[in-house]
Amino acid sequence: MPSAPLLVYLGSGGHTTEMMLLLAEVEDVLKKVPVVFTCSDDRSERMAKEWISMRGSASSSLHRLYRARAVKQSYITSIVTSLVSFFHCLYVILFYVGNPRLLFINGPGTSLILLFAVRCVNFLSLSLTPVVYAESVCRVKKWSLTGKLVGLGGWVKRCKMWNELEGGESIEGVLFNT
Repeated sequence: MPSAPLLVYLGSGGHTTEMMLLLAEVEDVLKKVPVVFTCSDDRSERMAKEWISMRGSASSSLHRLYRARAVKQSYITSIVTSLVSFFHCLYVILFYVGNPRLLFINGPGTSLILLFAVRCVNFLSLSLTPVVYAESVCRVKKWSLTGKLVGLGGWVKRCKMWNELEGGESIEGVLFNT
């Protein structure tokens, strides 16, 4: 199975913008970067293509993932869509991306599903991918639900933009010391 140096997930809307700004800080270390985003997120795809073309990263690859849960979707039906998303994440990792050496995520629930899929691939390959979760800049006082959930196991490095958030590390410390 191939191994990608870094796998980036672009959450929808403002999460994509935040991730692009974070990646701009470390772009000199980025060569071949697989980027994943949800199927219904045309804006993230457009931004990723612009980012790749501006930096001459022609070897980067883009992959669509099924969304775990749509906005205002019921929690009951989201069980099914989350399972579909999980198996699709596994498929993309196993057949297109490979076991990443670093997973960089932010944003909504699909990033949690992607994290779980990467951990399953880690189990199969007897490896452990470091994961960096960057909390949204909008979260000033409290972690988002996804931020709380990824922090439960203690095996994800949670990064914060604001010192007022309890726990986690400064994003600058993680980006420039990783």
